[in-house]
Amino acid sequence: MTESVPSYQLACLFSEIGRLRSRTTPGLDHVEQTVTFLRERIGDERAAELVELHHTDSIPQNISAEVRRKALVVRAASQLASDHGRAATDEEPIRLQSVFNAVSEDEIRDTYPLSGLAIDRETLFPKNAGDHSQTAESGYEQLWNGLTDAVEKGDSYETLVHLLEKYTWCVPAFPDTPTLPLYDHLRTTAAIGVALHRSDLETGDIRAIANETESTNRDEKRSCFTLVKGDLSGIQSFLHRVKNADDAQDNIAKRMRGRSTQLWLLTESLSTLFLEQMGLPSTSVVWSGGGQFYAVVPPIETEGTSTVSERLAEFERGINTELFERFAGELSFVVGCAHADGSADSFSRLFEHVARDSDRRKLRKGKSIASEYETPIIDEWNDEPRFEPCQICGGDKPPGEDRCQECETQEAIGKKLPESKFLRLEFESDPDDTDDDQFQFGRELSDGPVCWQFASTAGTADRVYSVNLAERPDSIDPWGFVLTGKTVPYDGGISRVWSFPEQAQLARGEEAFNHVVKMDIDDLGRTISSAMDHGPARLGAIGRTLSLFFEGYLNTLAKECSYVHADDACSACQEQLEELDERTVEHRHECEPDEASYYRLIDKQKLPHEECVERIPPIYIGFSGGDDLFFVGPWDEAVDFGREIRAQLAAYCSETLTISGGFYRMKPKYPIGRAIEHAEERLDAAKAFSEGAQEKNAAWLFGETQSWVSDGDPSMLDLIDLGCQFEYLIHIEQISNSFVYSLINIADSVEQRAKNTESNRTHIGVEKEWEIKYLLSRNASKKAMNELDEKIPPALPWISVPVTWTALATR
Repeated sequence: MTESVPSYQLACLFSEIGRLRSRTTPGLDHVEQTVTFLRERIGDERAAELVELHHTDSIPQNISAEVRRKALVVRAASQLASDHGRAATDEEPIRLQSVFNAVSEDEIRDTYPLSGLAIDRETLFPKNAGDHSQTAESGYEQLWNGLTDAVEKGDSYETLVHLLEKYTWCVPAFPDTPTLPLYDHLRTTAAIGVALHRSDLETGDIRAIANETESTNRDEKRSCFTLVKGDLSGIQSFLHRVKNADDAQDNIAKRMRGRSTQLWLLTESLSTLFLEQMGLPSTSVVWSGGGQFYAVVPPIETEGTSTVSERLAEFERGINTELFERFAGELSFVVGCAHADGSADSFSRLFEHVARDSDRRKLRKGKSIASEYETPIIDEWNDEPRFEPCQICGGDKPPGEDRCQECETQEAIGKKLPESKFLRLEFESDPDDTDDDQFQFGRELSDGPVCWQFASTAGTADRVYSVNLAERPDSIDPWGFVLTGKTVPYDGGISRVWSFPEQAQLARGEEAFNHVVKMDIDDLGRTISSAMDHGPARLGAIGRTLSLFFEGYLNTLAKECSYVHADDACSACQEQLEELDERTVEHRHECEPDEASYYRLIDKQKLPHEECVERIPPIYIGFSGGDDLFFVGPWDEAVDFGREIRAQLAAYCSETLTISGGFYRMKPKYPIGRAIEHAEERLDAAKAFSEGAQEKNAAWLFGETQSWVSDGDPSMLDLIDLGCQFEYLIHIEQISNSFVYSLINIADSVEQRAKNTESNRTHIGVEKEWEIKYLLSRNASKKAMNELDEKIPPALPWISVPVTWTALATR
């Protein structure tokens, strides 16, 4: 039996696991398979009994009141987690449809591969029915065998949860819920089950919930659980507060990476500490990412003298006290709550209510610790100041030190992260004895701090997580996996994380520029709110699916647009590299003045011997979590990566979600914090885009805001493509640079006339077609005229985009 895990909790977590087995062979009873799994693989007889009772038509009256209540808790929790019917035992081996079907106006017929979780396109993206490489029956058999082989008696709850995710993320929970993953149903069932069990609801109330989905027939409905939103605010200013002082420039890229990773670890700390403070299992947090987490807790009004409400207030106060002391009030934390009474109506509004409560509390941020600092602290005059400004972040540091402790930690983490394979978590640590590469948080809470450390080996810890890999190392327990954007340009080991000036050398043109890019999903809150009409498990499903993309798959995508460097390549590899159609970059490291050749690979090109070369991704993922990200890259590579993110997200969610982006072009030594602020301003402009029926789904680039895709006017993608076409035609001497620059003058006249007459800019641009044809006849070959005379006139209102691209690429 799994030690210290209540049987009812295990029964909730594995209440439907037998469906994985029953879909491999017609006629198998999923209930029998579930019961056998709990007895033989988990080793918990009572959990098996509770599941058996949960699946009966009527729970017998002759069992003990305690067992009866727990069996009803399992049934009620399953019913509350998602709206589903009592399916027959004989099930078809159906595939999971896109989880975004829940928020799509049109039915999405694409389905996911039946495969253990892996962070690659082949595994994560839904496909057309005819594109799957294996039958559904064989897929279910592989998943079942993988799960049963991986689970060992005595495995911790944390390990069981992550193994469950690995093997059930891609299968539908029930025949009538083909868009809800079994994992998210089971995780939410476990969360609600704990809340119900710890509530003071009578057995009759729980029975009513278990038997009716729309109404419980109670005269006065009471909360059956509370949804809590933990929300960390001030994230943007925290990320921006990084200076580029000349004497601090050397490691600014590592500190930027470490700063964003520290922010991610802070979010993980908040959810982990919350569970410890509330005495809840890891499954009670149904989603965590982007500075937020959502958790299911017992109803606020229960648990006697030490109420849930009091503990929430204590937790919020302890977190804000430490945030204030460490980050001078730049970051703050609020807890929002909303209550579910078991009715479908309460679910549909649950997400909206908790978001509204969280926003309301943000308006009073700092109130939870105001009493702690009623009297201003005025230091006595002293010739020796206690602190002086840190040259990196502007915070306090001891006199004589190069930087503050937080900056030292960020730099150490940023240096260690790229090649780290594991993340270790310790619950008991000495705050006064911390290595620079450790991140501790929570010393103001009664349970003490948590301590995180990245490592290249698993080692020993209270918990060990694999980073961006769902493979469990032998004998490691408790174990899990985490996903985080950690791709950076580096070679020669973790000590060779490239600086921003080195990164910019990969850009087209002689003058090196980087782009700082902010991207954010449009209207995600409204999307999730609409998905919860059929139960709160949808929150976890959509949130987790987006995390797989932003925190996991983006690393894979960034590495695909790689350069290769070959010091000692064999003759066959060297010959192939030198014949590449794409460009070769003569790159110079700041610490190594000799130039070296880096070759750009496209379309996943392979070399005869991969071990001959080292791959270097040009993209620096600064932060990627929840529904947004920022990254830095050579100006052209960043544009290509941004448009690829848009395209891949559209394929991933079957066009149900859109994303907007803001691009800020900067010189390599421009202060990165201010560059992020500028990118944020441009993102705001993109999200404010509105043209006819089109809203958001746009990008700000080279001074213009335009929709990524458009049914009428040239889209941002069209404008970028036109710039690439200009670049190519100049390269093959079919047009001249002067012709491209002359388009700016024509565009200015279009803009001026549109302002004076309030006419449509696109229509006026088309009226300039004769002038364009004349310019082309004087400055372009006949071939170029045929290619461009229809593309340029409608693009004139936004011509600065292709012209700027051409100028930067050919300068």
